[in-house]
Amino acid sequence: MSEITHGYFGTLDTNAIEGCDVIWENDVSLSGQDVDVSLWADQGTELQPHQLDAFAALLERLPQLDAQMREALTQYLQNDREFIDYYINIVQDDEAEGLVVIEGLIENAYKAGLDEVQATDFVKAMRLTDVTLWTTVESDPVVIDYRIEPETSDQILALKCDEQGKVISIDWES
Repeated sequence: MSEITHGYFGTLDTNAIEGCDVIWENDVSLSGQDVDVSLWADQGTELQPHQLDAFAALLERLPQLDAQMREALTQYLQNDREFIDYYINIVQDDEAEGLVVIEGLIENAYKAGLDEVQATDFVKAMRLTDVTLWTTVESDPVVIDYRIEPETSDQILALKCDEQGKVISIDWES
């Protein structure tokens, strides 16, 4: 079925697009902030109701999914501080135009007598900005992007997940 009506996404039509494109998009509110959500498909893709149901279920439990993703991010950053250190180095090299959140994290760590910004504090300061759903990608059809200082920085930690929200990988992107 290249055209389908779904309870959550409404009417979707993959014949109406060229190549690979967004067939549905919406902003979803999470803790008072908008998260951009998009559903992608290739032209003529036969949309699968069970996949759309799984995507809808993920979006309906976005607060719980966000908490789960933040746990994964915390573990990731505790094992590999490169993303945190990237920002710390920018601030310490006086290249910190608009990185007030990072400056605040450094100041709070210093006040607490810590040698470095803790991964838990860093992840709390990150913002879930995008959820991308891919109807044509089997291995990791859900990509969840977290950013710190999204207004001034294009660096992303992207969690690639299966349809149930199980993390497959975490990748640093820009």
